[in-house]
Amino acid sequence: MELRHLRYFVAVAEDLHFRGAAERLRIAQPALSQQIRKLEDDLGVKLFDRSGRRVRLTPAGSAFLEGARATLGQAEGARRAAVRADRGEVGRLSLGFTGSAAHEVLPRLVRAFREDRPDVELELRSLYTPQQVRALEEGRIDAGLLRSPPVHDLLEVLPVSREALLAVLPEDHPLASEERVPLAALADEGFVLPPRRLSPAIHDRVIGLCRQAGFSPRVVQESAESESDSAALQSIAGMVASGLGVSLTVNIPESLNNPGAVCRPVYGPEAGWDLVLAWRRDEGSPVVRAFVEVAERMVDPPA
Repeated sequence: MELRHLRYFVAVAEDLHFRGAAERLRIAQPALSQQIRKLEDDLGVKLFDRSGRRVRLTPAGSAFLEGARATLGQAEGARRAAVRADRGEVGRLSLGFTGSAAHEVLPRLVRAFREDRPDVELELRSLYTPQQVRALEEGRIDAGLLRSPPVHDLLEVLPVSREALLAVLPEDHPLASEERVPLAALADEGFVLPPRRLSPAIHDRVIGLCRQAGFSPRVVQESAESESDSAALQSIAGMVASGLGVSLTVNIPESLNNPGAVCRPVYGPEAGWDLVLAWRRDEGSPVVRAFVEVAERMVDPPA
């Protein structure tokens, strides 16, 4: 018994007329009659009473009709589910993100993706860039918003935003009243930075930018180890507010929530770096492909 036999049976059962059912199914009437007889032979029961001038369902046919309709409905539901999964319209996506991505890029991207794929389940995880790279390698997340990592054979990346560099200063610092801070003006300051092992992208970039500006930063305090990039930035803001030093970050001022610290844009050589969307090069998930397509449209919207 095949699904087509059930479709043929239901059509005849609804029309109670072989010619009309054949026309609706777009097959020849003799072929339809032959397929119904084959179905009856397979089942070992008569489904239709053909003895009179009209075709009628037998009791067995009436009982079979309900199950046949349910089976066809389930098959159609399974077909639709398979098509939706292949299009990335259903499923699950685990997305890592850095603290700075959480304030603009992440909300925009997630909102656009939810509008495009409302039935995909999203899991968001706040992770440092190196944690995201490891999680991508190990398959624990599907994609990540992170600061541009070194070239990686296993990853594809799409730049989604350019993050401007910000100086984090005590609110009573002489430079706190400036609209922008020249990086070289911080040459004599002590710096509060995250531990390099947790955030090498930030640490190395800050050191490199300071050297381009003509000085090597004096690190006087490392922030406390935190489970996420966002928590580390809060820790840095608290230390700066306490007068332990200054810092450099790409996070936006609203995220600091610390009345003792302020953020000011920094100008200097290449003061900033790229935020990228990263995913595995061999990724075959339709959901991930759909997410990347949404990100591409967000970065380069159609005219």
